[in-house]
Amino acid sequence: MKTIPSFLNSTGDLTDAGERVSPDCKNDCYYAHLSIYHFASQFVRDKRVLDAGSGTGYGASYLAAVPAKYVEGIDISEKAIAYANKKFSRSNLHFQTMDLEQIAGYEEDRFDFVFSSNVLEHLTDVNAFLHGVRQALKPEGKLMVAVPPIVNFAMVADNLTNPYHLNIWSPRQWKSVLDRYFSHIVCYRHWFENEGITLNLSDSSDEKDIDETDFIFEEVSIERLALAADNLTAIFLASDPLPEDQLPMIGERLSFVDFSFSRQRPQLTTRITQFTKGGKKADGKNPFENNASIKHYFDCSPKEGGIKSLQIDYPVIKLLQIYVSRIDLQNAFPEVIEGDLKRLLEWVLTSGLTIDSSKYDLLPYKDYYMEFFIRFLIT
Repeated sequence: MKTIPSFLNSTGDLTDAGERVSPDCKNDCYYAHLSIYHFASQFVRDKRVLDAGSGTGYGASYLAAVPAKYVEGIDISEKAIAYANKKFSRSNLHFQTMDLEQIAGYEEDRFDFVFSSNVLEHLTDVNAFLHGVRQALKPEGKLMVAVPPIVNFAMVADNLTNPYHLNIWSPRQWKSVLDRYFSHIVCYRHWFENEGITLNLSDSSDEKDIDETDFIFEEVSIERLALAADNLTAIFLASDPLPEDQLPMIGERLSFVDFSFSRQRPQLTTRITQFTKGGKKADGKNPFENNASIKHYFDCSPKEGGIKSLQIDYPVIKLLQIYVSRIDLQNAFPEVIEGDLKRLLEWVLTSGLTIDSSKYDLLPYKDYYMEFFIRFLIT
C-alpha cells in the first residue's frame, strides 16, 4: 500500500481507517468505487455536476474528464479536500469543504446532475441532504445515489460493525425516502464480472488486472434489488424533482418501511459506554453534565477515585449499560444521547423487565427508577 503524501502526514489517515478510498492505492476496492463514477459518466457530458461526498477527489476528476461542463466536489473532511486540490487540477473542477447536511452557497437550479456514492449511510439527517439537493438541482436535473445493499440480516450485522454507518437501510427504505423528493426513480444492480478473476475488496495490493469497466450495472425493479444478495451497491437514479410544497418538512422524523433503522453518531454513545464501563479510555466527564435531573443522580455516586469508583450496581450506570448494548433501545429512545431518560425510564417501569438480554437485573431498582421518573416529570 502506498504511503500518504508528505504534505498530509500531519493531518492523520487520509482514508479514515479505510472508510475513504484513495487513488494512491488502486486496488479492487478502488476500482469498485471508480466503476460507479464510470457508470455515472454517461449522464454528465457538458453538464454542471455536484459530487456530494467527493472524498479524495478521484471520482470528481474522472467526471470532469468526460468532459462535464463543470464539476464541484464537496466533502466534510478538510484533509480529503486538501488532498483533492493538490492531486487534481482541471479548469472545470473545483473542491471545497462542506457539510452535506448543510448544502449552501449555491444559486437555485445550479446543477444538472448530483452524484453521491457510498456517503448517505453516514449522514445523521438524509432529509436535510435531500432538501439541499432539491434546491441546487435544476427542474430537469437528476440525482444518482449509491448506497450499501442491505437485503438481509447478515448484511445488517455486517454494517453494524462499521461505526461510520448510521443508516442501516434496505433498498426499499432508500427508495421510499427518495420517492418523497422525486417522482421518478430507476434502480440498478452493481456487480463484478471478469472470468478468471475473483474480486477481493479487502486486499490492499494495488497490482491489479482489473479496471472500472469490468463491473456491470443492470436496471432492475425495486423488488429484485431488495432481494439481490450478490449486489455490490444499490444505485438509484432519481429525476423529476417534486414541487417544494410537496416535500417533507425539514426535521420531520423518518418512517421505516421494513427492518431498516438509523442509529446515532458513535462519539456520544461511545462516551457513555466508556463512562459506564469506567475503563482506561474514559475521560471521566459526565456525558449528561448539562442535564440537572440526571446529573443529580450521578453526583450521588462515590467520587473518590474518579470514574473508576463508580459501582457496577449503581442504577443509572446499569441502565445506561443496557442502553448502549442494545441497538433496539438506541433506535427507540434516541433522545437519551441528549440526556433525556424519561421514555427510557418509562420503558423500564412498564415493561415488567427483570433480566433483559444484557443479563442485568433491574427489578431491585424499580422504586429508584420510579423516583427518577417522577423527578423528570416535575423538572
